[in-house]
Amino acid sequence: MSAVQPQLPNGFLNGFSKDDKASDVDGEYIAPSDTGRDGPDQILASDVDTTWEPNGRVRIKYDRENFNSREFISVPGLLMRTAKKYPDHVALVSRVGVDGKRRTYTYREYEAEVRIVAKAFIKLGLQRYHSVCILGFNSPQWFIADIAAIYSGGFAAGIYTTNSPDACQFCAENSRANIIVVEDNKQLEKILEIRKDLPNLKAIIQYEGVAKEKDVLSWYDLLEIGRAESDDKLDSVLRTIGANECCTLVYTSGTVGCPKAVMLSHDNLTHDARVITERVNFKDTTEIIVSFLPLSHVAAQKQLSDKKTVQKYR
Repeated sequence: MSAVQPQLPNGFLNGFSKDDKASDVDGEYIAPSDTGRDGPDQILASDVDTTWEPNGRVRIKYDRENFNSREFISVPGLLMRTAKKYPDHVALVSRVGVDGKRRTYTYREYEAEVRIVAKAFIKLGLQRYHSVCILGFNSPQWFIADIAAIYSGGFAAGIYTTNSPDACQFCAENSRANIIVVEDNKQLEKILEIRKDLPNLKAIIQYEGVAKEKDVLSWYDLLEIGRAESDDKLDSVLRTIGANECCTLVYTSGTVGCPKAVMLSHDNLTHDARVITERVNFKDTTEIIVSFLPLSHVAAQKQLSDKKTVQKYR
């Protein structure tokens, strides 16, 4: 079977159509979108349960017992909904900067900056199913770049700050990185050392400090590029996204051999985030989470799509 499925004219494959009653179907699969342009929260057609193709998608099995409480939502869809529901609630608080101050983002500001950065990524040449690699310590820019990569139809791929230049090169090559976001000059040096060996790389962004190289963009430069773009291309990409597609690559640290990537779908991340918040009984707008695990680690990734928490940094 092919892991990359064409959109079928009848709107479903090995599943049930939108007009079928869920109670009439047992052991089948969730019906996909009729058009493939109902994203970002649509299910796209597939007849496989696993895939290793960048543009692959997996079918989602209908579960009678939990169907009524089960929600299929993408990472962009979840952030959009949260920003609409809690626009003025604090979403992110930065660690103390060199000026002795913390930067605070409401959910409205958070989602708005994600959209700006996503538009900039598209303008800089991020291709569908290619990656944005992120190399740095936890910060609001890390979160924003990660979700912006997903908004713009690419993959978010974190790289451990302890990785050698060779390990960074492997991650960037393996994920077909078009863009690499680094924290500071220390991490930038690794990328400059391997840049000539990354044929897919189109842009490097540094989000703290002043870059050593003139062709390395600052976070301010990135925002200016995004603000100059209309929403049309971004909205068009968002309509093609499916919750059953890969959106994130999580790499091992590479301490033994080359780093190894795991493909995570939108549904994987958002379902896990929902289950975690329910099991530990998080309450809307009341929780504060200190982000201390490296964001390139899968456990820290769950905070990226958790709709019920405030994410805070030290």
